[in-house]
Amino acid sequence: MECHWGHLFESGVQTSLKLPCTAWLFYGSTLRMEKDLAGWHTLKAEINDLHNSPTFQQREVWWCSIGVNIGHEEDGKGQYYRRPVLIVRKFNQHVFLGVPLTTQIKNNPYYHRINFKGREQCVMLSQLRLWESKRLTASMGKLAQSQFEEIRQAIRKMI
Repeated sequence: MECHWGHLFESGVQTSLKLPCTAWLFYGSTLRMEKDLAGWHTLKAEINDLHNSPTFQQREVWWCSIGVNIGHEEDGKGQYYRRPVLIVRKFNQHVFLGVPLTTQIKNNPYYHRINFKGREQCVMLSQLRLWESKRLTASMGKLAQSQFEEIRQAIRKMI
């Protein structure tokens, strides 16, 4: 099975990649997702070759190609392996500290509830990590200052 797309990003970078899609496989009686590591590796190489990085700021939420990761690290979804990511700290035009968002609401210390764009979501505090800005594909907006401060406090408490 393979997927084909004509655009890599909303920014207009063109590609004609054909990559395998993620497949669901049965292992005994358990349905398990087979991760598309090869497809992600191909797209990751394309992202690495990009010459321009978008302009971004702290508190912004962006669609970010976070990829296919190992074990319980959060994966991106869809053909671009994307997920919304909140920019917590901008170090320079190329590198930032960010946390992925999810619409799965969980009540535990590693998930912090927010309301973004009229939708209840959670910031996955335990998935905090350093990102390269080339992974950012489309801005979704800016988080309210009060919510952003709550997240920063929750991160401080966690670490």
